Amino acid sequence: MKIVEVNGGYCRKPFECDFVPVPTYSSLFIDITHVTPQPDEYWAYDYKTKSFKEPEGDMDDHNSDYAVRLRWNDLRNQRQIYLVESDWTQLIDCQLPWKEKRAWRKYRQELRDLPQKYAGYNPLFIVFPPRPTYIIQRNLVGRIKAFIKLLLKGNT
Repeated sequence: MKIVEVNGGYCRKPFECDFVPVPTYSSLFIDITHVTPQPDEYWAYDYKTKSFKEPEGDMDDHNSDYAVRLRWNDLRNQRQIYLVESDWTQLIDCQLPWKEKRAWRKYRQELRDLPQKYAGYNPLFIVFPPRPTYIIQRNLVGRIKAFIKLLLKGNT
């Protein structure tokens, strides 16, 4: 069967699949095998009427309203993924030191402020704030060293 992913009211490129995937927090998957005309990438989807609509603008024109709305949609989805990936840093039982937890909190707030901070900008030129990866790397290096010590201790 032919499936299309709908995210934020816009379709992704249709794909072949043996089943309809389970919806995620931001995506809906629809069987379009018997839908005419067949929706394609960038088509709009109306959740109320459950119908598809052809793109309104020229996707080759990167400054058209339609192309800009699609890019904002993709940007918000990527931001949501970054926020979900960093949720663990704000849990009460998180073992991060206070300074590192604060750096993650600042990063997450900058992610949430992106749409307001860059309102009116072309989304092609928006850069996500730098992720505090040094925190993960330092903790990971410490864990690897502890694991190696444990392995070496077991071999003696």
